[in-house]
Amino acid sequence: MRFVDRFSLAFAFGMFTIATLAHAGTATADVVVMDAKIYTADLHRHTAQALAVGDGKIIYVGTNAAAKKFIGPHTKIEQLGGKLVLPGLIDAHIHSMGIVRLDTCDLNSQPKTLAEITEFVRACIERYQVKNGEWLTVQQWDFSTGNQPDAERQTSTCRPRSRLHNHSHSALRQ
Repeated sequence: MRFVDRFSLAFAFGMFTIATLAHAGTATADVVVMDAKIYTADLHRHTAQALAVGDGKIIYVGTNAAAKKFIGPHTKIEQLGGKLVLPGLIDAHIHSMGIVRLDTCDLNSQPKTLAEITEFVRACIERYQVKNGEWLTVQQWDFSTGNQPDAERQTSTCRPRSRLHNHSHSALRQ
């Protein structure tokens, strides 16, 4: 083998090794988000331009230029044009009281007529020994089934009541 051929082969191998080692510490991302305003919750750096996600985890947050090293042949690139990104699980609407089963006067969103509800409430009054003048709360009354309480039917009572809609977005108190 001639010297030039050996040198060329050694040079090519060396360049391949250097390129491989330079890339060895950098994971390839599944998704790279660029040109965004990413809220970081970091006291020293409130926002970033880019982030990279690999194997379901955020692996990089920083500049567009530095995020490019996480781009591989199968990486999906999202250019957001300055739009805001809020990483994390954000649940802005929960009904935490519905998670725990409480021993209450609860209709469980079952469709009932007003007559059936009246009997159910009477049973709750007896079960929970609600005295005249004490509050009784009836939960998960599904008003959408045509049994919405009206003022005429609600006038005769000796105890204050509150009825919570089954989605807890509305209530009727008397």
